[in-house]
Amino acid sequence: MRVLITGATGRVAPYLVDALAAEHELVLMSRRPLPPALASRHTWVQGDLTDPAACARAVRGVQAIHHLAAQSWPTDHP
Repeated sequence: MRVLITGATGRVAPYLVDALAAEHELVLMSRRPLPPALASRHTWVQGDLTDPAACARAVRGVQAIHHLAAQSWPTDHP
């Protein structure tokens, strides 16, 4: 199964990647570049979830999504 993991450079994602990589084709999405070890083994889409084009690229051919992307602080408050 082709699985998208958002927030792929976050603290939780490496554990999920390790758990799923043996049985699934992974697509990793993040605003920041992936570590080289991950980038060489999985499809990577660099982009923000607020960008419709990046989201469209990320979900192409995907059957499941693990949404780990989060903003732990308000972005609209000074």
